[in-house]
Amino acid sequence: NRAIDINWRDERYYSNELGGLSGGRCMVGLKPGDDGDGELIGTESSTVLKTTASLEPYRDSGIVVYFHGYYEDFERSCRRASTFKRRLALGDGFLLFSWPANSTPLTYGEDVADLEASTPVFLEFLNELGRRHGAENISIVGHSLGTRGLVKALSEWPASEGKFRNLILIAADIDRDRFVEALPLLRSHIEEITVLVSDRDIALRVSETVNSAPRFGQSDGVVIDDVTFFDVTDIADEHFTGHIYHLRNDRVVDIIRGVLQRSGEEVVP
Repeated sequence: NRAIDINWRDERYYSNELGGLSGGRCMVGLKPGDDGDGELIGTESSTVLKTTASLEPYRDSGIVVYFHGYYEDFERSCRRASTFKRRLALGDGFLLFSWPANSTPLTYGEDVADLEASTPVFLEFLNELGRRHGAENISIVGHSLGTRGLVKALSEWPASEGKFRNLILIAADIDRDRFVEALPLLRSHIEEITVLVSDRDIALRVSETVNSAPRFGQSDGVVIDDVTFFDVTDIADEHFTGHIYHLRNDRVVDIIRGVLQRSGEEVVP
């Protein structure tokens, strides 16, 4: 077996309750040839400052912060983040921000409340990370419900602290109107905004019903100035929910890697 280390910033001290920030590394074991999410085999606690300082910008992609989605407790978020890191072939410049989502799909409302409560803490974390490494060297990737927290936090980012390199939203579970309202602020805080959408995302169809509004991660052919869209409907079919294509589909991973590493070049799906 082999283990993949991943830096993490956690807001729970290993529980599903809101708490202070902690940091460290989580180790995920994989069997040879295993293409799944592996097994969490251990964690190493550290201080927040040491965790942040241990990040090393990776080649052309710099530092990548991953903000997970709904129905991902600490263990699952570590396992899935390690899968994402491994597929992207990133080094020690990858960091998971793990907020207190639950381990059951029946607590969507609780996850929404905990996400909103976590937003100020995430903004505090971004301020610290930006001061240490420079916002221009940082890309932020959000998935599912986590994109809602990202949009809120980044809308409140102080313009005087610089602009982040990338914001990548995957299967975004956020109202389209809310994103459009926040877009002027996001443009002033982020160099490149990229959105991956799919019309086969069953989880977002359910969320559309629950929230009584279309989700931004659904494919509808929308075009927004200064936002790059990739419609992965025709290639994202590796999981029955159609919601975690960034973990299961090589072509989707190639798109995300290309966005993280490009310097103005066009990325072709």
